[in-house]
Amino acid sequence: MLTVGPTASSSATTIPVAGGARTFRDFVTAEQCYFHPYGWGSGWPKTPPNFLAFRWGNQVQWLLRVASSEVIPNLQSRWPDMPADGATDQPHMLYHLGPPFPSDGNYRASRVWFVLDQLLVSGSLREAVRLSKLL
Repeated sequence: MLTVGPTASSSATTIPVAGGARTFRDFVTAEQCYFHPYGWGSGWPKTPPNFLAFRWGNQVQWLLRVASSEVIPNLQSRWPDMPADGATDQPHMLYHLGPPFPSDGNYRASRVWFVLDQLLVSGSLREAVRLSKLL
Protein backbone atom coordinates (compact mmCIF):
# COMPACT_ATOMS: atom_id res chain seq x y z
CA MET A 1 0.00 0.00 0.00
CA LEU A 2 1.11 3.52 -0.73
CA THR A 3 0.20 6.72 1.02
CA VAL A 4 -0.97 10.06 -0.21
CA GLY A 5 0.23 12.80 2.07
CA PRO A 6 -1.94 15.54 3.46
CA THR A 7 -3.57 17.77 0.90
CA ALA A 8 -2.80 21.46 0.70
CA SER A 9 -5.83 23.39 1.84
CA SER A 10 -8.02 25.41 -0.48
CA SER A 11 -7.40 28.74 1.27
CA ALA A 12 -3.63 28.27 1.46
CA THR A 13 -3.40 28.01 -2.31
CA THR A 14 -4.36 31.66 -2.80
CA ILE A 15 -2.26 33.25 -0.05
CA PRO A 16 1.34 34.19 -0.95
CA VAL A 17 3.90 32.22 1.07
CA ALA A 18 5.54 34.44 3.72
CA GLY A 19 4.22 37.52 1.96
CA GLY A 20 6.26 36.71 -1.16
CA ALA A 21 5.15 36.69 -4.77
CA ARG A 22 4.14 32.98 -5.05
CA THR A 23 1.32 30.96 -3.51
CA PHE A 24 1.52 27.27 -2.61
CA ARG A 25 -0.52 26.60 -5.74
CA ASP A 26 2.10 28.45 -7.82
CA PHE A 27 4.86 26.27 -6.39
CA VAL A 28 2.91 23.10 -7.20
CA THR A 29 1.62 24.03 -10.66
CA ALA A 30 4.48 26.15 -12.02
CA GLU A 31 7.53 24.70 -10.27
CA GLN A 32 6.33 21.11 -9.67
CA CYS A 33 7.43 21.23 -6.02
CA TYR A 34 5.99 21.42 -2.54
CA PHE A 35 7.54 21.99 0.88
CA HIS A 36 6.68 21.89 4.56
CA PRO A 37 8.49 22.32 7.89
CA TYR A 38 10.96 19.59 8.78
CA GLY A 39 11.87 18.85 12.38
CA TRP A 40 9.70 21.65 13.76
CA GLY A 41 6.03 22.49 13.63
CA SER A 42 3.32 19.98 14.33
CA GLY A 43 2.23 16.90 12.43
CA TRP A 44 4.50 17.14 9.39
CA PRO A 45 5.90 13.83 8.12
CA LYS A 46 9.59 13.08 8.41
CA THR A 47 9.34 10.23 5.91
CA PRO A 48 8.30 11.41 2.45
CA PRO A 49 4.98 10.05 1.14
CA ASN A 50 4.86 8.43 -2.29
CA PHE A 51 2.20 10.82 -3.58
CA LEU A 52 0.83 14.22 -2.64
CA ALA A 53 -2.67 15.45 -3.41
CA PHE A 54 -3.50 19.12 -3.84
CA ARG A 55 -6.92 20.64 -3.66
CA TRP A 56 -8.38 23.98 -4.57
CA GLY A 57 -11.94 24.85 -5.43
CA ASN A 58 -12.92 22.46 -2.61
CA GLN A 59 -11.76 19.31 -4.36
CA VAL A 60 -8.59 17.42 -5.17
CA GLN A 61 -7.30 18.83 -8.44
CA TRP A 62 -3.91 17.16 -8.73
CA LEU A 63 -2.42 13.93 -7.45
CA LEU A 64 1.33 13.86 -8.04
CA ARG A 65 4.03 11.27 -7.44
CA VAL A 66 6.91 12.44 -5.27
CA ALA A 67 9.84 12.00 -7.66
CA SER A 68 12.43 12.91 -5.02
CA SER A 69 12.78 14.84 -1.80
CA GLU A 70 15.44 16.63 0.17
CA VAL A 71 15.76 18.55 3.39
CA ILE A 72 16.87 22.13 2.80
CA PRO A 73 18.21 24.40 5.58
CA ASN A 74 15.69 27.16 4.78
CA LEU A 75 13.48 28.28 1.91
CA GLN A 76 15.87 31.07 0.95
CA SER A 77 18.50 28.48 0.00
CA ARG A 78 16.19 27.45 -2.88
CA TRP A 79 14.32 30.73 -3.46
CA PRO A 80 16.55 33.69 -2.55
CA ASP A 81 13.70 36.13 -3.25
CA MET A 82 11.46 34.62 -0.55
CA PRO A 83 11.10 36.90 2.47
CA ALA A 84 12.80 35.54 5.60
CA ASP A 85 10.72 35.13 8.71
CA GLY A 86 10.46 32.70 11.60
CA ALA A 87 8.75 30.11 9.40
CA THR A 88 10.83 30.33 6.21
CA ASP A 89 14.31 30.46 7.74
CA GLN A 90 14.10 27.00 9.34
CA PRO A 91 14.60 23.52 7.78
CA HIS A 92 12.00 22.33 5.26
CA MET A 93 11.31 19.11 3.39
CA LEU A 94 11.25 19.90 -0.32
CA TYR A 95 9.41 17.53 -2.66
CA HIS A 96 10.14 17.41 -6.39
CA LEU A 97 6.92 16.28 -8.06
CA GLY A 98 6.19 14.19 -11.15
CA PRO A 99 3.30 14.65 -13.61
CA PRO A 100 -0.27 14.66 -12.23
CA PHE A 101 -2.56 11.61 -12.12
CA PRO A 102 -6.29 12.10 -12.78
CA SER A 103 -8.21 13.03 -9.66
CA ASP A 104 -11.88 13.18 -8.87
CA GLY A 105 -14.06 14.12 -5.99
CA ASN A 106 -13.83 16.05 -2.79
CA TYR A 107 -11.39 14.75 -0.17
CA ARG A 108 -10.93 16.30 3.22
CA ALA A 109 -7.37 16.88 4.40
CA SER A 110 -6.27 13.35 5.29
CA ARG A 111 -4.08 10.47 4.25
CA VAL A 112 -5.54 7.80 1.99
CA TRP A 113 -4.13 4.36 1.24
CA PHE A 114 -4.20 2.52 -2.06
CA VAL A 115 -2.34 -0.08 -4.08
CA LEU A 116 -0.22 1.58 -6.77
CA ASP A 117 -1.37 -0.90 -9.42
CA GLN A 118 -4.96 0.12 -8.75
CA LEU A 119 -4.12 3.77 -9.42
CA LEU A 120 -2.34 2.90 -12.65
CA VAL A 121 -5.24 0.85 -14.04
CA SER A 122 -8.31 2.52 -12.54
CA GLY A 123 -7.88 6.00 -13.94
CA SER A 124 -8.71 8.00 -10.80
CA LEU A 125 -7.77 8.33 -7.16
CA ARG A 126 -11.29 7.59 -5.91
CA GLU A 127 -11.50 4.35 -7.89
CA ALA A 128 -7.99 3.27 -6.80
CA VAL A 129 -8.90 3.75 -3.12
CA ARG A 130 -12.20 1.89 -3.56
CA LEU A 131 -10.62 -1.06 -5.37
CA SER A 132 -7.72 -1.26 -2.91
CA LYS A 133 -10.14 -1.63 -0.01
CA LEU A 134 -11.59 -4.72 -1.72
CA LEU A 135 -8.24 -6.51 -1.73
